Amino acid sequence: SDSLDWKEQVLLWFSGVRGAIPFALAVQIPGTARGALVMATLALVIVTTVVNGTLTAPLAQWLGLNKETNLKKSPTMTKSFRDVENLWADFDHMLSHYFGGELAKQRAEAKRAKEEEPVVAESVHMVH
Repeated sequence: SDSLDWKEQVLLWFSGVRGAIPFALAVQIPGTARGALVMATLALVIVTTVVNGTLTAPLAQWLGLNKETNLKKSPTMTKSFRDVENLWADFDHMLSHYFGGELAKQRAEAKRAKEEEPVVAESVHMVH
């Protein structure tokens, strides 16, 4: 099924996009309090982004949401999905040179190993 279970919903809520709408609304407020509201909004956006961004991977692990459980739900991986995975692995590998990080190095190694695996072909149904 394509629906999200409660664990996936919690992870999406926790790691959700933050900042664009509150900042846009704070900038639109007229008057003398605008500067303070913009600064408070930016501070809140930065704090929640850093805290929630840092804790998203541990939360996913704690909830049992990882690549292995996702592959069990959908064992066939399309070529386009694999291309996106490879793109993120390349990005992680590039950033690991600047920021370090064992996880990024592991992802890059896993990507190289997966490139040797055969790609599952997508079936195409033609209608006459």
